[in-house]
Amino acid sequence: MKLTKWVTFCLLVLATFPIKGQQMHDTLHIRCAYVNDDGSTTLTYETSNVETSNAASTFINYTIAYSISGQSDSTIVGTNPIITSGTFTDISQNANNGSVNYIITPVFADSVMVSGNIKTMYLEATAISPSSILLQWSPTGIIQGNENSQYKIYRSRLVGGETDMLIASIPFSTSNEPLSHTDNFSVPCLDTFVYYVELDNDYPCISRSNKVSVRVSDEEDPDKPDINFVTTDLSTQKINISWSPSSAADTYGYVLLTGNVPRFPFDTVYGANNTSYVCDTCSSQTIYYLSVLSIDTCFNSSPVSDRHNNMVLHSERVQCSNEVILKWNAYNNMMNGLSGYEVYSSTDNISFNYIKTLSPSDTVTSVNINISYPTYYFYVKAKGNINGYESTSNINILNIASADMADYIYIRSVSVEQDNNHISLSFFVDSTLVVPHYKLQRSDDGLSFNDVATITYSGKGSFSYIDNLPRSAADVIYTYKLLAPDVCLTAYKESDAVSSIRLKASEQGGEANDLQWNGYNGWNAVNNYDIYRSAASSSQPPYFIGTSTSTLFTDNNANVVSDSYNITYNVLAKELGVGADGIQQTASSSYASIRKQTLCWIPNAFTPTGNQNNIFNPAISFVKEGSYRMRIYNRYGQVLFSTTDLSQGWDGTYEGHLVKSDTYIYYIEFVNSEGEKEYRKGTFAVID
Repeated sequence: MKLTKWVTFCLLVLATFPIKGQQMHDTLHIRCAYVNDDGSTTLTYETSNVETSNAASTFINYTIAYSISGQSDSTIVGTNPIITSGTFTDISQNANNGSVNYIITPVFADSVMVSGNIKTMYLEATAISPSSILLQWSPTGIIQGNENSQYKIYRSRLVGGETDMLIASIPFSTSNEPLSHTDNFSVPCLDTFVYYVELDNDYPCISRSNKVSVRVSDEEDPDKPDINFVTTDLSTQKINISWSPSSAADTYGYVLLTGNVPRFPFDTVYGANNTSYVCDTCSSQTIYYLSVLSIDTCFNSSPVSDRHNNMVLHSERVQCSNEVILKWNAYNNMMNGLSGYEVYSSTDNISFNYIKTLSPSDTVTSVNINISYPTYYFYVKAKGNINGYESTSNINILNIASADMADYIYIRSVSVEQDNNHISLSFFVDSTLVVPHYKLQRSDDGLSFNDVATITYSGKGSFSYIDNLPRSAADVIYTYKLLAPDVCLTAYKESDAVSSIRLKASEQGGEANDLQWNGYNGWNAVNNYDIYRSAASSSQPPYFIGTSTSTLFTDNNANVVSDSYNITYNVLAKELGVGADGIQQTASSSYASIRKQTLCWIPNAFTPTGNQNNIFNPAISFVKEGSYRMRIYNRYGQVLFSTTDLSQGWDGTYEGHLVKSDTYIYYIEFVNSEGEKEYRKGTFAVID
């Protein structure tokens, strides 16, 4: 570096103080300095006077140097040996970081020309407001041909689609002081502005500054809107919100929010002057905490407004009186405060009458009504201190006749007991309403009902009752209703009428029985009917024989064996799904019996040691229950076996030992299906 500076110094001395015999030539004219995007600089200079200034002298090169603080501190950055080449690009210095002062000297074998110099323009940009940028740049110095030129300022917008737009022109100045220009613009949402300055001259040749980028964005929040009121429209029962507009010029719309903490956006209204909203999805029976914020065209949002809320009114009639208690939630944050509440009532929901005014702290009051009207309508109006600022509640409807009634009452099951003389009923009622009792009514024709029982209130939603019938359920279809009174015992709410299932059975040709019954009507739908048969003693459970989705069934009973001469049937209805009590209920029909003819067949031999026919068991069916008895004797009259069970036979043993092959005597007695006592006596053989 020291050697380079020494050579440069010598060249400059020669150029300034010629030695004896050395000729001085014209000054080199530098035309322009163009800063490229990468920070390198392209220098353009005049060569014609160099070519003609000393034709006899040998041209060596153009020596290019730069100086930070003047020519005494210059450094060579390159040479150009071609005399006709008038451009040179310096990549050693980054003109994007500051102004560079270049010196170019033509060098001959025996002389030098006077050096020319030029400074690159260094541009800086400073945001002085969201919509203004101050541009400042250093001048090039006095260059021949620039006297009538102008500094031209260009701007590009990377997002806005603007490219190299001329935004200002400033006349050339011979002053060495920095030049400046303020660019004022409409603030974009987000963009990057790129600036540069150009200076042309008469030749032509253009000097260009470095490019400088500035990020520009709209970060100013719009003003907060204020809610005027939240009210329920009396005719539509929809919640309306009204607010004052934001004063920001670029207001784009408003965001509606709900919730206390946190708040959640649920809709957006576009347009700076659209300052009301009807909530189609809001229920007037629900309290909403509502607020609003404004957004500008860049979607910057304002602070959230104060929370306002709609009022929800509830009414409750004092038990067995003409007094009604009205309750509502307070209205909060009314503009300039709340003056009070006004109460209104109507009997037709058209003409409302003013009743009273309450203080801002009162949210409960009582009113007297005429209970001869079946329905009353009420609403409350919150009045603000500013005229026109008010909020109405929902319209509350009070039905006088049904206000104190149970919400629901069901007969869940009507089942006939096995004796056909009792019916078991199960119920499900709204037990939250405390009443003295429930009434049970019964009809034997489905038309005329009579009270048959008073069931005391127990506080339970599910309960049951067994009805003692005046006639057999096999002969009559009984229909029931359950009645629940209001708490004043002035009116009753009835359940649906539910009937018992009456089953009829008839014999078909001796080997099959036809069954028919009325459909069960106590549920929304019946899933199916299960059919059961009792063909044995009553101590044994019924036998499932099939299912049906209709009210008909045929039972093939050719192979049925029974120690009773009656076959008894019943049908069990099953509910489709579960009912209001969460249970899938069943209902049993009446019991129907068919008397069968007694059957009796007695074998004449058996083989105790064989694989087949090794039990002596007569085939006897349909005898009177408990009347059967069988005894086995040997030829000496000794009792070897005795039983009263139709299904139990003799295995040919006595006291654990097989008897010998011989002839034995049976003695059987029973009461047949005609009620007659029968005796059967005979012999049979035991064969080895």
